[in-house]
Amino acid sequence: MSKIDNWQRQLDLIDGSLDRTIGFPSAEATERATLTYINRVDEIQQVIAETDVNILERKQMLFEFYGILRQIGRRNYAEFNSASERFDMILHCIVMEDEDRLFQLLKVDLERALELIPFFSQRKFARFLLEYAAYESPSSLLKKMGELSHQAYFPDILKALVYTVPLQTSHYMSSSNAVSMGIRRGAESDEVLALFTAIYEQNAAGSKSFLLLRDVQNGTSLTEAEQFSRDRNDLFQKLGDLVLQEGMIGERDIVEELRYTSLHAIREINDLHEYPDTVRFALIDTSLSSARDIYMLMVYGHEEIFTTSFLGMFNKWKAALGGQTIMNFWNGIGMHKYEVFLEMCVTYNMVPALFEDMSPEEPKRLFDRLCDDLRTKSNPLQVAVNIVDIYSGLEGGLKEQLKTSILEHMKAPDKKPEEKELYKHLTGILEIGKGSKYYADLIAENSGLGKEAYMGADSVHIQQHFFYEDADGWLNYENFIKRFYNENWQQFDHGSYIEIRATRGQHVSLYFNKPSSEIAGQKAIRAMFDDKGIEPDAIVHRGHSYYVSETISYITPESELVVLGSCGGYDHLSRILGLSPNTQAITTRQVGLRVINDVLLLKIIENIRKGNDLVWADLWTEVQHDLRNYPEALDQFSQYVAPHHNRSALLIKAYKEGLLNR
Repeated sequence: MSKIDNWQRQLDLIDGSLDRTIGFPSAEATERATLTYINRVDEIQQVIAETDVNILERKQMLFEFYGILRQIGRRNYAEFNSASERFDMILHCIVMEDEDRLFQLLKVDLERALELIPFFSQRKFARFLLEYAAYESPSSLLKKMGELSHQAYFPDILKALVYTVPLQTSHYMSSSNAVSMGIRRGAESDEVLALFTAIYEQNAAGSKSFLLLRDVQNGTSLTEAEQFSRDRNDLFQKLGDLVLQEGMIGERDIVEELRYTSLHAIREINDLHEYPDTVRFALIDTSLSSARDIYMLMVYGHEEIFTTSFLGMFNKWKAALGGQTIMNFWNGIGMHKYEVFLEMCVTYNMVPALFEDMSPEEPKRLFDRLCDDLRTKSNPLQVAVNIVDIYSGLEGGLKEQLKTSILEHMKAPDKKPEEKELYKHLTGILEIGKGSKYYADLIAENSGLGKEAYMGADSVHIQQHFFYEDADGWLNYENFIKRFYNENWQQFDHGSYIEIRATRGQHVSLYFNKPSSEIAGQKAIRAMFDDKGIEPDAIVHRGHSYYVSETISYITPESELVVLGSCGGYDHLSRILGLSPNTQAITTRQVGLRVINDVLLLKIIENIRKGNDLVWADLWTEVQHDLRNYPEALDQFSQYVAPHHNRSALLIKAYKEGLLNR
């Protein structure tokens, strides 16, 4: 505890006085910072000292808390809001008696939960939460496995990772660490772990043959698996087979590979939009022509699909059905991704064509299944987000049928408390239940960002923009950076990245990695931030969807604003809000366009430089005015979702807050 006390005193001394007060110019900031760094730190130490665990576990908690506290110093102590939220979660992990409530709370705040493993590792639900994380956030969990190596359930979590993400896990085999040593021990008694090790020994880390682990188990040779995985179309069709199987091995990796392959195929189709359909859709006509293949391309490539691409593929899919009804097709593939396809049809105004061959009873049964998923799926919050998106786009009788299904399921008996909580917020957000002033307040809270929020206590606003090395990446970079060749900005070249600093108005710094140094530049900016003890206030993605996971990984709790200018950014809300629960996110339902992103971002940046409040409704009106001479872009801007109109984000925030305050 003495180390914690000593660090606490260093924080206390930053303002020049050792008086158990963290002084800021603002009385409100002083009060909040003091509550965080003095009162909360004292409280956490006291709670750990009194908690009913063995002395080794208490020491581990104190050691972990000291490590968290040490991340706070003179350069970043002004970020007391995010520190306060993390400290509150630590207290919840230690003192909350309702195990199920805490389990649900950590599930919906998974990224933060994985930072606090020692504080809940002895809870009854710990194994189940970490097995859930093996699918929902495997990369973060893999980094934390060293902290779990002494736990009795460590082999179970390790096995869950290999069964879920063998390809990702394989990258940990090349060095001595808890993952590689645990797998090699487990391979002595577990067939799948033994096969996993054999694939690594022959084909090395990162081999696509890890995706065919089930086939290897069933007799396919390692050489055959490696050769087969090299043909894109053959691999796509094989992964389509695997993703529909019960008990598949490598589900998350298979899904990601299908997504990556589909996005590239969709991009090729999009790029040929000016060519005849015989050229544009040649891949479908010649190689991936079955109804299932076309469907898989659409649902796994939906983040990048142009309207005309979707319409063309939808018509080819219906033709490939050969008279088979849509419900029979869906039933034949186990209703795989039906909710994604339904949402796409809503977005692209193809609902009538989707439902035209259904019987009068089938839409209601379909909506009942959607509501059933709230109870049966492992991530009910994501199901609720899908329902919000689908309901918001339906009209007339179909909307009434979905409304009826939601209300009927809401009234069903024997619901768990978290189900009741989710339905309360779902119906409130959709304005089909009793509603509450709470949602009006929530919308108001997300209606914009004031100067105090985007500048922070240090009165400096920092943005990091992410560019990637492809043709679009260079165009995005070169076109946007020209906007800052004026007297209001000064540019500094740091080799792999550019810093653009405001010379007038507020203290604003923008950091752009060069597309030629996409990874090196991003890491160099991150290292510079770490060295200075600062965090970006805004994260901006300027690339295709297959790069977006890399950008999202850089989001921190201090990110007040996230702008995903990529296509389909709307689908990543859960992860964004998991990394930064209070952020306001601007995303797209369909395709992001360069001209829109340039106009929107420049409006945001200039308002910040001038010290104006960011009011999303006003900003949207200004962007629409600036796009009036670009009809296509103006029409596409309707698919950009402002934070105060983003019902899905509001639902996620409301549900998390409801679990905390229940």
